[in-house]
Amino acid sequence: AANRSFRRSVRIVHRRDTSHPSRTTVGCLGRGYHSLRMSAASEPSPPALGAAAERLNLWVVCVSQFLVLAGMTAVLPLLPLYLQEIGVHEAEPLRWWTGALGAAPFLVAVFATPVWGAVADRYGHKPMVVRSLAGIAVASLGMGLVRSPFPLLGFRALQGAVSGVFPAAVGLLTSTTPAARV
Repeated sequence: AANRSFRRSVRIVHRRDTSHPSRTTVGCLGRGYHSLRMSAASEPSPPALGAAAERLNLWVVCVSQFLVLAGMTAVLPLLPLYLQEIGVHEAEPLRWWTGALGAAPFLVAVFATPVWGAVADRYGHKPMVVRSLAGIAVASLGMGLVRSPFPLLGFRALQGAVSGVFPAAVGLLTSTTPAARV
C-alpha cells in the first residue's frame, strides 16, 4: 500500500537545463527530487537558421502581430459611426453597444489565447500564426457585411476567439532562435 501511494505522488519532469543548453534535466518530483542529466542528442533540436532567416521570421511575426492588433483596435473610433449606420441612433444604446463591441474581442481572447498557445505547442507555431491571421481576416470581413449590432458583436467576439497569434508568435521566435541569441 505504501508503494502505491508513493507511485501516485511521483511525477516525472522533463525540462531544458538552463545552465547548459545542450542538456536536459529529467527529474522525479515527489517525496524526493532526483535528477538525471541527459545529452540533447536524442532530442530534436531547433532548425538551424541563418541570421537573415531569423531576421525574416522576426519581421513576419512583428507584422502579423501588428495586423492582429490593428484589426482588433483600429475600428474602435469608428464603431459609433458604424452603429449609427446600421440602425442604432439613440445615445444610451449607442454608448452601450460601443463599449460592448470594444470589449468583446479582448474578453474572449483572455480565455481563447491559452488554448491556442497549447494547440501551437502541439501542432506547430507557424500554422497557428497563419490560422490566426486568416481568422482575423474572416471576422473583419464579416464585420463589414453585418446590418445589425448582434452579428457585429458576434464577429468582434470571433476576432478574440481566433486571435491566438501572440503565444504562437513568441513560441515560433523562441523555437527558431539559438539560445545564444535570445
